[in-house]
Amino acid sequence: MTGTSTALATVRFRAGIGGEPIVADMSASAAHSFQPARWGATIVNSTAHPVAGDHLGLNVTVGVGCCAEIRSAAPTLARRGSRRPPWSGPSSSTFEVTATVASDAMLTWHPEPGVAADACQHRSDANVELASSARLLWQDEFLLERRNESAPGTWSSRLRVVRDGWPVVCTELAVGPGSPLWESPAVLEGARVVTLVVVVDPGQVPDQWCSARANEGSATGVALPLAGPGVQIVAWGDELSGCRATVDTMIEACGVPEWAAGRWRAARDVGAVV
Repeated sequence: MTGTSTALATVRFRAGIGGEPIVADMSASAAHSFQPARWGATIVNSTAHPVAGDHLGLNVTVGVGCCAEIRSAAPTLARRGSRRPPWSGPSSSTFEVTATVASDAMLTWHPEPGVAADACQHRSDANVELASSARLLWQDEFLLERRNESAPGTWSSRLRVVRDGWPVVCTELAVGPGSPLWESPAVLEGARVVTLVVVVDPGQVPDQWCSARANEGSATGVALPLAGPGVQIVAWGDELSGCRATVDTMIEACGVPEWAAGRWRAARDVGAVV
């Protein structure tokens, strides 16, 4: 895509037998479409990737009692794109996700990593609304492309989760020179890769959620219990494999329930290592 464009794709799931996800409604955009699967749906990217001025989005709704997973077919590569004079549009691209999860339902979100390339300025913004009895496993991974280290892009990611009307987590992280705190030792220490995992499960005993810290290779990670029934795990470093291994270690230590641990491992195994 070149210039300024807006594209929104939507999918709505309802529960089948035993909570099996059935696509009740689906609409594609110029940038994305959904391919139904037995476990939920796969996001299919078009041949175009977000460039300056693009405003892309997805809406996901999971109905009562439904257990759905969202994967993606390929990484999202954000680029600066063509901005020849007399370009006067925005210099950044955005990707917004809105997800609503109803009572006794569950959403697992594990797309392929986002990649900041070609001096891009990209922002990913996710807002998740959970019913009080809903469960969530949210995975967000993003990194700097190695092939153009002389002019790396910047990827900023924000996640806000609200449960039963109350905020559970609101976090924002960024990699790349466009983030003023990226290289701070108190933030990400100039890390090239970030892996974020958030788990919310109201059925888990509150005392079982606990903090943890781990290191695998160049990666460092921390796990912190949320204000609600859940935990946030963040790992950062120079390699995606190290960040994922660090998350593995903390999942074993911070009280993540077995259903979420199993789905995280499945997501990691089917995901491509960039």
